[in-house]
Amino acid sequence: MNKVDKIKPGDYTGYFWKSDSKEPETVNGSFDQELNPNKNPFIIEAQLYDRNTMLSYCIKYIDGEYLIMEHQVDPLDFNNKDVEIKDFYAHRMKEHKRLQFLQYWQEVEDDICESMKVLQPAELVFVGFNDKEE
Repeated sequence: MNKVDKIKPGDYTGYFWKSDSKEPETVNGSFDQELNPNKNPFIIEAQLYDRNTMLSYCIKYIDGEYLIMEHQVDPLDFNNKDVEIKDFYAHRMKEHKRLQFLQYWQEVEDDICESMKVLQPAELVFVGFNDKEE
């Protein structure tokens, strides 16, 4: 993931949650919300994914500033044994039942395991909604 200053134009699916709202609003198309940390209401958080460019954005408002993280998803990640597809139930969204993420893992040396390499969770990247019935 890379920290960036702005969102590239795109055809997004996702959501954003404003500070004066009780529930998030969904995005299906362009993301035209202003990310000005000095304006109210501000966006508390947002998750956006463009299926065409495979760009994912995580936006969080922290200590009066926006933290915007960008991740370029590789098409092979959806079938990679080292990447898990995770669904999380959205309790406050009317239109979508589950948010879908890719959970990436990284190898790190662990002193407790005699400095052997172990897998630890790394990035959790939003890739849209999973509205399929179970």
